Amino acid sequence: MTFIKNNFEKSYFKVINQQTDKMFLIFVDDAGTRNRYTYNQFNCDVDKVIDVITVLDAKNSFEACIFLSENSYELIVYIFAVLLSGKIAIFINPNEDDIYIEEQIKKISSTRLILSDRPRSHCQSTIMSIPDKINFSKKTKKRKVKNINNDFIYVLTSGSTGQSKFVRLSERSLLVNIEALIQHHDLYKKKIIIGTALPLFHVNALGFSLMTTFFSGGQLVLWKKFNILNFFQIMKDERIQIYSAIPSILSAIGHFAKSTKNTYLKYLNYFVSAATYLPAHVCMRIHLITHKKIIQGYGLSEAVNFSCLLPINISAKNYKKLMLDSKYPSIGKSIFGNEVTVISDDGQICQSDQIGELYIKGLSLMTGYLHEKESIIDSINGLPTGDLGYFQIIEGEKYFFLTGRRKDIIKKNGETIGLRDIEERIASADINGFDFIIVPFESKAHVEEIGLIYILSKKLEINWLEKLEDILKTLTLNRRPKKCIEIKNLKIRTPSGKPLRWKFRYLFENNRNS
Repeated sequence: MTFIKNNFEKSYFKVINQQTDKMFLIFVDDAGTRNRYTYNQFNCDVDKVIDVITVLDAKNSFEACIFLSENSYELIVYIFAVLLSGKIAIFINPNEDDIYIEEQIKKISSTRLILSDRPRSHCQSTIMSIPDKINFSKKTKKRKVKNINNDFIYVLTSGSTGQSKFVRLSERSLLVNIEALIQHHDLYKKKIIIGTALPLFHVNALGFSLMTTFFSGGQLVLWKKFNILNFFQIMKDERIQIYSAIPSILSAIGHFAKSTKNTYLKYLNYFVSAATYLPAHVCMRIHLITHKKIIQGYGLSEAVNFSCLLPINISAKNYKKLMLDSKYPSIGKSIFGNEVTVISDDGQICQSDQIGELYIKGLSLMTGYLHEKESIIDSINGLPTGDLGYFQIIEGEKYFFLTGRRKDIIKKNGETIGLRDIEERIASADINGFDFIIVPFESKAHVEEIGLIYILSKKLEINWLEKLEDILKTLTLNRRPKKCIEIKNLKIRTPSGKPLRWKFRYLFENNRNS
């Protein structure tokens, strides 16, 4: 199967006709209960919802459907039904407050249907509930065929460096990236069981875990939320071969794996990590304790998330060099449909080991940001990512490395300082129950300074403060946080783990000492 020649609908029915009674999805709810769904059952439920959408559309025509939901089987059914009905699927984090959600809804000028997994008392928009069970009667199917280059899904940027924007992705860009991931993970030749607890409202889980699994005819084990208490048992019971995660989840797995038997992960081929930087100490811990590789990936919502991936068949020698011995674990090589280049500040193509900004070109790029007429995509170099990094030539191929975000670089007393480096040094202290981010701010003397925001959890270890003070002493004075502030009941990271630095600058700038 190749998606470049097909559209979403044709590809969907090809899979359904081939897989029929084979298992498609195992959904793990909050209680740890596992519910199983075959491809045939899933298709029947999708058909029912398509009919409901057809009836709703006949009463009040709409162009798009906004999803406000955590992971569930019903959400997956509705996503496919909406896309097969020729509507645009739009995703918003359901855990944001209602005021933020209402602001995002108002950005959508198209007529829309809004579906939520919970009541939204403070939203002014009319919102329908996603039912707990699909129990509609089946009627006549009607589908609208769309141009493959038209808008297909909207996803919000993470908001880690500023206000979130809706990214417009076409059907073609999504299918090209699915094709690339199927090829990269060799899913045409073997049917793989993939597991994840990442949220489907993020393009990582939507494009890789859900869509790539479905269109390769594989099996997905989807948690509603990550739960370390049932993780290892389910990994063993369901024989999961690829587990898609983010660094914070891998860190938790590394901690708890110390007290578990290695047999719980005996079916696992490798972890996949993306969405934010993989710290070197987390990579090493997973290697030492689980003896499993992490296939790190890289990309942006603006390019359907994956533009680079470490090869799945990488040799032990190269894995050691690129992932375990490197200061920055490699994000791998560019994948099918993508071309990644490193560009210097003066617009020149960088040479090996020369740090510059990563640019992405290819078939997976977005149509643009919603309501923004001017494109940020350079006609020559492609999409500027805002990420800094370099490449090295290994056995004749380019392997890329990330050093940090352009906005995460500050200059203090003439020294160029990467905030990522500071965070990874502090994180290497491995303090249980202590989460933090580094926040740059301007002092009264208009000098760039470094602050630290932290949150303490119930699992906090007794000697946390001593360990923190010890690791801070290993930083040079320029890199040592000038002020540390504890916060409660606020999110310091996006759902994908990226630090929300810009949201906390005011805490330091309103309380500047000098």
